[in-house]
Amino acid sequence: MMKASLFVLALSATVLAQANFQLLVTETPAGSVGSGQWAGVRRYDVAGTGGAANLGNGIAAAMVSDPAGLALSPTGELFVGNRHGNASPSSMSRFNYDSNSDTYIANGTVSGNSLFGTHGIVFSNAGELFATNVNGPVSRFTYAGGVVNPDGTLGSGPSRDAFVSANGLWLYVTQGVSGNLLKYEVATGNLSGVYNITGSAGLHNGNWRGNELFIAGFASGTVHRIAFDANGDVATSSVVATASGPISLAFSPDNQEMFVAGHTSGVIDRFSFGGGGWTHAGTIATGVNMGDVLVAVPEPASMVAVTLGIAAMLRRRRR
Repeated sequence: MMKASLFVLALSATVLAQANFQLLVTETPAGSVGSGQWAGVRRYDVAGTGGAANLGNGIAAAMVSDPAGLALSPTGELFVGNRHGNASPSSMSRFNYDSNSDTYIANGTVSGNSLFGTHGIVFSNAGELFATNVNGPVSRFTYAGGVVNPDGTLGSGPSRDAFVSANGLWLYVTQGVSGNLLKYEVATGNLSGVYNITGSAGLHNGNWRGNELFIAGFASGTVHRIAFDANGDVATSSVVATASGPISLAFSPDNQEMFVAGHTSGVIDRFSFGGGGWTHAGTIATGVNMGDVLVAVPEPASMVAVTLGIAAMLRRRRR
């Protein structure tokens, strides 16, 4: 049975590597900009890990308001953080993906609760939503059954992105103006740690890869891997890649490819994982300044069904 299980895992990884996915990236001009410079959300359809990336149906500028951050809710709804030029009360736009038309359909907006220059968005497994704001604080909401309700704020000072630990106990926040990573207790909202990430400057957006956090250092041109101990404190950090003006990053569904969006370079750098490290493997020329980047897999249930079907088939064959 052990061999069969290992075979299923290996085959599942192969399915993930070969599966098509979407790469979503906000077109985000640097700094505070007027409404005439606001853009939309660009989409690339990627033919599996390492595959070709072709421009797909994105989200038009008129449907958002100076977009910066991206997140998928537990129900698969796309949330877009709107900066509003970093100059006025802001919002989060909501979208549902329609597979029939292959487009994202507007599903309302969220405003209030100190949203101002909204940048990063993250959902917790406990049904909470956190949104970072250019000068702080972090806006906090509950999210249940697709309903969003304000639930106060957390912290103070500049914030760019937020990350919830796997156990849901801690929220990590980047400031954008420093190389520090802040740690908050989710239950109390209290600041419980400040960690300087060696070699970083201007930490912005990032993503988890397993239990390790990867964050882009815009001012330092670096991507950092951060590991944590059992108490949620930073244990180690290291530079794993360099790029021009990196602002955010995301991983392919099998975690074997990393996409790093450039805030001023006009490209998305692609890195492949192998031999314990990351190797530059090409670029996607966007020709625009970018903000957050997100990997989305349309109809993920179909891939789960494939994996479960394989497992069931193996069980039947062993009887």
